[in-house]
Amino acid sequence: MRTCTKCNKEKPLSDYYKWKYGSDGYDRICKNCKNIYRKEYARKNAKKQKEWSLNWHRKTGWKHKLDKNYGIGASKYYDKKFVDQNGVCEICGKTDVTKQKLSLDHNHKTGQWRGLLCKKCNTALGVLHADETLELLHTAIKYMEKYNGKL
Repeated sequence: MRTCTKCNKEKPLSDYYKWKYGSDGYDRICKNCKNIYRKEYARKNAKKQKEWSLNWHRKTGWKHKLDKNYGIGASKYYDKKFVDQNGVCEICGKTDVTKQKLSLDHNHKTGQWRGLLCKKCNTALGVLHADETLELLHTAIKYMEKYNGKL
């Protein structure tokens, strides 16, 4: 049990966030008071927080996320492929019309990185389960050729 320094109520340690700087490894403010404080701070400083968040993500966020999700070195591979592909999707040859960064396409079974794709092309491969079998992709091409003529 400990007393919260905000509400002055005695509460069990489970009502406190862990904090490595606390003398016993827990925060001095209870979770409820901390959450109220965070919401109030975010409301008062919304513009400041949004700016900080955008700047952080612009500088490091997306590359950090690439390495975290796809393994160390993914961001360097992305940079190399971006130059090799002249900043365009490897399938359609366009920049991403949604103004998002190109996606790092990868094999979902092996994790192997492939190329950079726009959101539409990357989604299309996912919907057609291209990692599992190319059969559905070939069937879709035959279907389009049947109704639209040779593409």
